[in-house]
Amino acid sequence: MKDNFLFLRQKGEKFYSIAREEFLKGNYDMAALNLEQSIQLYLKFTIGLSLGQFPHTHNIQKLISGITDAAVSDKLKNFLTENEIIIKDIEKSYFESRYFDTPYTHLQIEEMFDFHKNLISIISKLWT
Repeated sequence: MKDNFLFLRQKGEKFYSIAREEFLKGNYDMAALNLEQSIQLYLKFTIGLSLGQFPHTHNIQKLISGITDAAVSDKLKNFLTENEIIIKDIEKSYFESRYFDTPYTHLQIEEMFDFHKNLISIISKLWT
């Protein structure tokens, strides 16, 4: 079943690479947008593996709920609770980076990258 959803993880990796490139260029809004896309796809991949399907939503909060419902992990729940503010910032970037000239700082994007790295570290344990 993993093969049915592998494309989601692969696309998530591509969006992450683009986010990295945009960050290095100083295009922080585009880095935020691509990080958000990457997180969405990694979450959908994880849910797909657990449930055999993934929700067709762009809402990070709903995807996170889907993950915690699919694979109850205290470590994951605690991580998500501790990072509620950054999650909201990442979720807002989906809309704001596309349609507005929302400024992001170097530090904000670094925090988003840290969140991404830590999230992947936790959820990747659910992929086996």
